[in-house]
Amino acid sequence: DILLEYCALHCSGGAAAHLAQFFPALLTICQSQLQTPSLTRTTDMSLQLLQLMLAHAPTPEALKQSRDVAVPLLRLWATTFDPWATKQAFGYPVQPVLGLLGAWHA
Repeated sequence: DILLEYCALHCSGGAAAHLAQFFPALLTICQSQLQTPSLTRTTDMSLQLLQLMLAHAPTPEALKQSRDVAVPLLRLWATTFDPWATKQAFGYPVQPVLGLLGAWHA
């Protein structure tokens, strides 16, 4: 929660470029949390952090790295999500995945 809030404050204050040095470490954290489907708070925070990173990538390389983490998850959502099933049927929290999809299209 604290890490996400810290990054969000930097981005909302126009200082997203200051996060550039931390992008590889932040992506590693996100990727490690998102490799296995889970409905935990940690997964939720990782999805939100990845959304923030996609929306505020300071360089083209950072954007590419963020997309490399997001693509497998979005592919899974596109091929397996059933809107008629319960929220727990999809292995990830639905709301942050939709936020990630919105950041992808922005």
